[in-house]
Amino acid sequence: MKKLIFCLLLGPLSISGQQPFGKDATWHFTYLEIPYYGYLEISYSSDTIMKGLNWQKFSVSGLSEVRIGPLQGDILQDTVNRDPIYLHSRNDSVFRMLPDTSAQLLFDFNTQTGGSWQYDQDTLFNECSDPSIATVLDIGFDTINGQIAQYWLVESSMDTIISPWDTTYRCSAPSCLTGKIYRDFGLLFYRTLFKPLDNYCGNDHIDWLHSFDLRCFSNTNLSLNFTSQDCDYWPRISIDEIELIPLELYPNPSNGSVFIETNLAIEKIVILDSRGRKLSISYGSKHIQLPQQSGLYFLCIHLKNQPLRLKRIIKQ
Repeated sequence: MKKLIFCLLLGPLSISGQQPFGKDATWHFTYLEIPYYGYLEISYSSDTIMKGLNWQKFSVSGLSEVRIGPLQGDILQDTVNRDPIYLHSRNDSVFRMLPDTSAQLLFDFNTQTGGSWQYDQDTLFNECSDPSIATVLDIGFDTINGQIAQYWLVESSMDTIISPWDTTYRCSAPSCLTGKIYRDFGLLFYRTLFKPLDNYCGNDHIDWLHSFDLRCFSNTNLSLNFTSQDCDYWPRISIDEIELIPLELYPNPSNGSVFIETNLAIEKIVILDSRGRKLSISYGSKHIQLPQQSGLYFLCIHLKNQPLRLKRIIKQ
């Protein structure tokens, strides 16, 4: 009788749990994979069983553009179809499928404030001093488009890292998982979709070639738009109308103050450090201020109806 009561008590807990992460969901991302940029849609397609686990399968499609010169028509446009993404949910934990079809923990929404989980294998590079562990700093709620989204604010192992270009206090693990992780849709920004950021600590690897910014998300509970455009909109301009408008930065090198010279309005400027970490965002201004520390930075400049510009600048 005691065993029966125990089973009955456990039953409602499992039934009332959240549905699998991403079930019936669709993400829209703006992506940059230099020299390509474009739009991706990641959408739930089906459940499938592999190695005894029930995986959610997500199809990946979209549009891409690459500019091959400064003249009208110097652009190539194409559709994108990629290998599907597989995620598995169990007891409010989310696992991603590795190339060998094994499961590796990505998000753990069971973890309370002050707790932690290991989200990557315990294999350390010589320059990385700590394992890939996410510590929960806070659990809270954001109001987005009038809707409530729960998040876990996490930080990976941190330490002072000395590299050829700077000395900074930052993530010291082979991969990094930092920022707000939302229970329904994950992160707002990825280097590789649904994967922690690879980190090579003290060597000269620079990972600023890839970025995925969330534009929209929808499932049975939420419908969110982080832009001023329709979720499935991508400005595929006619090649007869495209002309690369000149854009210059000055001074370069700079003492910190940078001016952007262009005839077009600037929508957004994202400042990256030499490792591709997003440092700040400004909107609409042609005058920006670089971080205080000297070194190499990259500016991702978004112009209306123009390809994304990536400019390199040195802070003296």
